[in-house]
Parts: sequence; structure tokens; C-alpha cells
Amino acid sequence: MESSVMIEITPVPDDGSTVGMLARHLERRSGYSQTQAEISAELGVSIREVQDAIQALRTKHGVPICSGDGGIWLPTTREEAEEMIARLHSRSVTQLTTISGMKKGLEMYFGPKPEPVPVQESLFNFRKGE
Repeated sequence: MESSVMIEITPVPDDGSTVGMLARHLERRSGYSQTQAEISAELGVSIREVQDAIQALRTKHGVPICSGDGGIWLPTTREEAEEMIARLHSRSVTQLTTISGMKKGLEMYFGPKPEPVPVQESLFNFRKGE
């Protein structure tokens, strides 16, 4: 069994940005979940800003933020983070499969994709006074 750790998110800007505020907030609540709406209210930013900050922390800073029905949280074990990564991977595969199926159905439901209308070159190659 793995031992629990307290994650310190570094380096993260400490300039009052939403990313920095969320990083410090998650550190203080490590291991405890909180909804995006609750975080939004506590930090005084929009839910969209919280979502963007979560994405930035995950992608630009490599922070293993977990999420589930109860909200988001910092994991306290490597195993917990790996389980979240596996869930995200599974979800992405499912979404790609859905996109593929929907693309196949486009022609069936809407007919063939129309060809683009050719643009007359002369419309863009004119000189003043001509």
C-alpha cells in the first residue's frame, strides 16, 4: 500500500492569476474534493475560468488533478492519480469512437458533402482604376 503525500504544485505563478489561485487552493485542500461551482465562488472567478485553470494546471504544469462526481481534488497517492489518468484515457477513446461514428452518419442523414464553390481569381486580383 502506498503512503499518502501532500502535493506541492511548483512552479506555478503566484501573481494572482486564476491558475495560481487554484493551485494554492488545491494544495490547501489536498485529498478533499470540491465542485467547480464551489471553487468558483470561493475564488471569485467564473466556472469557465476555473475549468481553464484546471486544464492549464494539468497540461502546462503536469498537475495530476483528479475529478469525479464530487468535484476535483489533488490525489494523495500515485495510484489514485494513475486511476484518474486511466479514466481520462478511456473517456477520450470513447469520444473518438463517437466522433468517428457520427462522421460516418453525416452522408446518410445529410447527403454528400457539397463541393466548395470555386472562387474567381479575378475578384481578388484587381487594380485600382481597372
